[in-house]
Amino acid sequence: MCDLGGAQTLVCNIVMYGLLQKVVQILPDQALQVLLPSESDVGVYNCTAINPIGLDSRSSIVAVTGKPIIKMSSHDLVNINSTSVSVDVGSVVIARLGTNITIKCQVDGFPKPSVSWTKELVPLGANVQLLPDGSLSIIKASPANQGLYSCEALNVQGQATAATNLILHEPPRVFPEFKDLMLKLGLTGYEFHAVLASSPGSKVFLSAGNNVLIGCPVSGFPKPIISWSHNGKPINGASSPGQVLALQQILQITNITKGLQGDYSCRAQNEAGTLILKLTVEIAEYKWLIGGMLPCSAPCGNKGLKLPMLKCLQNNETEVHKSYCKGRPLPHFQPIKCNIKDCPPRWTVTSWSPCSQLCGGGTQKRLVSCQKVTAGGILINQSPSFCAQSGKKPPDNQTCDKQLCSQWVTSNWSQCNSQCVGLRLGTQYRHVVCQAQNGSRLPSQHCSGSIRPASKRNCTSDVCTVQWRSSSWTPCTSSCGNYGFQSRRVECVHLRTNRQAREQLCLWKQRPVNWQRCNIIPCEKSECRDTTRYCEMVKRLRLCLLPQYKLRCCESCSGI
Repeated sequence: MCDLGGAQTLVCNIVMYGLLQKVVQILPDQALQVLLPSESDVGVYNCTAINPIGLDSRSSIVAVTGKPIIKMSSHDLVNINSTSVSVDVGSVVIARLGTNITIKCQVDGFPKPSVSWTKELVPLGANVQLLPDGSLSIIKASPANQGLYSCEALNVQGQATAATNLILHEPPRVFPEFKDLMLKLGLTGYEFHAVLASSPGSKVFLSAGNNVLIGCPVSGFPKPIISWSHNGKPINGASSPGQVLALQQILQITNITKGLQGDYSCRAQNEAGTLILKLTVEIAEYKWLIGGMLPCSAPCGNKGLKLPMLKCLQNNETEVHKSYCKGRPLPHFQPIKCNIKDCPPRWTVTSWSPCSQLCGGGTQKRLVSCQKVTAGGILINQSPSFCAQSGKKPPDNQTCDKQLCSQWVTSNWSQCNSQCVGLRLGTQYRHVVCQAQNGSRLPSQHCSGSIRPASKRNCTSDVCTVQWRSSSWTPCTSSCGNYGFQSRRVECVHLRTNRQAREQLCLWKQRPVNWQRCNIIPCEKSECRDTTRYCEMVKRLRLCLLPQYKLRCCESCSGI
């Protein structure tokens, strides 16, 4: 309605957003009537009245209500390289583990719709946030974040729903922690050499007859499928070298021979990519070789020997660390006597005697003599003049224990306090210092020759009235074997009130045991039990089919 007033004839223009519009109908009373309004009719309408004196204007807003409409993506997104991904709802998103993912839910409608998110009737997750603009943000996506995310827009006119299916991948990558598993597999009854294949390729030298575990240290999501090959030929049958263990991640080869040396590779593949790790195994021969003689073990006397200098050779060519020749037979050799002659006279000394005084300065003595060893190994005393060329005669006495004489001095004990250390026991303290005879204070090490008196002791206190109380033992859980046990309740209580107290108050006395084994007697049949703490891992890796694992993990592997 556009009400007009004025003494002169008025001209009325009706404008939408400043532009003249073709109206459906202007009523006689100057009202504007829009029939069957649509979205194109939404906007601000201005009514302007003009006459020779001036003009005036008023405006009205026309809005058309409607149910929510969600802007949806028209194509799927595959991006396993970026660390941040943003996409409109309505598509399939394939991204890499650890990626920051934003799923936008852009909505139109009047009144303004509210936006909510759900994920297959399960909680969204701690790393999922709802942003103010209605978008869904996933921080460092993990496998638990996979699934179908639904955005729902709702107003009084209706609702709209759109969904995005999030799929997470991680290409196969090297998994360094796999090395720990290789070490744990040492629980087998054989001596295995554990080695790992690598991306650039690595090389290992082994002796014929060695047992070897070759690991393929890879991880990925979904879990990669691993296949092994030897010199380009797949390892997948009984005639192939070795046995594949631990979900294809370990190749076990026992009693390796020259025919089994060569290039081994493991190929790990999933939807996100492929990774190939390689290892070259070479069978080498190791043996000891005499590479000269060591210097004589003595310059004179009768005990000098020359021993051969041994070195370890690989394939009779390359010198390697001596550990490679461990267990190999040593070459036959005979030690050669050397430097069998009289030794020149020299001064010899005995150990010092104890100090004559504990403090204040004393003396200690030793014997000093001139002697020589003959070619026959006999020790002969010589006149001191014969040792003149070997240097000045060492002293045969010296002063000792020059430190001041001192003693521990204590103060009186303090009053007994209430810091309970036991039944009716408190504590009291005193000062303990090291003091010289003249009354001056000395560092504690000057009194180290005597036992330091205690600076703290227990004392009687009525505040400390607690002790341990034990209940009766429960029945034994087994009638025989090695696994029966029984328990009881042990608690710290106040003697007066019989109420429970903090266990720290009873620590002045050893806590009674609350668990013990029982009925440790043989059962009628032989006992089946685990003898290693890694049996749970053996069962999970499906190693129970191998005799050496099943023997060590009898209980865990029973029934498999």
